[in-house]
Amino acid sequence: MGHASACAAGLAVLEVIDRENLLENVKLQGAYLQQALEDAFKDHPHIGDIRGRGLFRGLEIVADKVTKSPFPDEDNITKRLKQAAQKQGLICYPGGGSYQDNLGSHILLAPPYIVQPEHIEQAVDKLRLIFTEVLNV
Repeated sequence: MGHASACAAGLAVLEVIDRENLLENVKLQGAYLQQALEDAFKDHPHIGDIRGRGLFRGLEIVADKVTKSPFPDEDNITKRLKQAAQKQGLICYPGGGSYQDNLGSHILLAPPYIVQPEHIEQAVDKLRLIFTEVLNV
């Protein structure tokens, strides 16, 4: 908005990102996150795709891995994913719908720039529990 205080705060954040070389951590941990997700879920029968860049990653939830067809709306997968994530204490972004048909579910992950491998491993472990509860696998 161009407010002087907001601009000063934004500049301070950029200075910390630069001074602490946080973008390098984003690159390193983003690659680690992608590999950890692939290792854990690439063969999962209800994970259609794992994609993203840096620390921003998404997991597509599907009823059928081969056809990538979504679960029916009445299964409330997105709502159940959100509830299970809250129960596990995982802050993520379960979402649903697509631009084509309002069907489909996904989970977006966006850990902070300071994330470390042990945090990623903890998140993947929680995702396993969430998928077991919601998808019964």
